[in-house]
Amino acid sequence: MIMQTAQQGYILADKTVIYTHNGEQCEQPVGEEGTQWWVEFCDKWEGVHLVEFATLYYTQEQIDRLEEVNRHNIVGYMEECNDYVLNGNIPNILPFENIKIQHENKKLSDALDVLILDLLEV
Repeated sequence: MIMQTAQQGYILADKTVIYTHNGEQCEQPVGEEGTQWWVEFCDKWEGVHLVEFATLYYTQEQIDRLEEVNRHNIVGYMEECNDYVLNGNIPNILPFENIKIQHENKKLSDALDVLILDLLEV
């Protein structure tokens, strides 16, 4: 899960809190507020029950995609950025056009490299 900060752009959450609210399971990233805030929040509100805190782990590809989103300064598209960073799905919206073009160029470059190597073997 990603979170947006004023200083660092998007960051990857280290933990999530899983709780139920009126019987429905919810999950939220744990940010600067910390775990104790969530414990007190769940204790304070009727119908809200803490289930667990889960530590999150990320692949190098996810970390690289997060850096890419921050490098392109994509702001205000939290859901799309989260899906791209975590799942690699490039949305069809203007802020992601440069990323999409770069990925297409990389695929074409890789295919050309393979073709050149094949031709050199002949």
